[in-house]
Amino acid sequence: MVDHGVPSPRSEACDVAVQRVGTQVVVRLYGVLDDRAAPRLAEALGEVEQMVLSRVVVDLDEVDAIEGAGLDFLVGLHRRWKVRLLNTPNQLRGRIPRMAGARASD
Repeated sequence: MVDHGVPSPRSEACDVAVQRVGTQVVVRLYGVLDDRAAPRLAEALGEVEQMVLSRVVVDLDEVDAIEGAGLDFLVGLHRRWKVRLLNTPNQLRGRIPRMAGARASD
């Protein structure tokens, strides 16, 4: 298992923790996912690419806001792999596009 650390929860800045758990890659997103987060999200996409076998689980529990680059990140994951969204806050559900094959759960 590769763990890239766990950032401080509920920070304004975006951070990402990527780790492989069995055959899945778990991506934990933190903070505000907007265009300022684009470089870190691009880096995280590369980390996922190096580890993934077929499925990516995205935990949104610590996400405060999602816009532009954050939505692009989720769509990019979905276009390449099977994606499951966990802990999608109610206020974010309308901001996350419906993706065929992606399942959102609480």
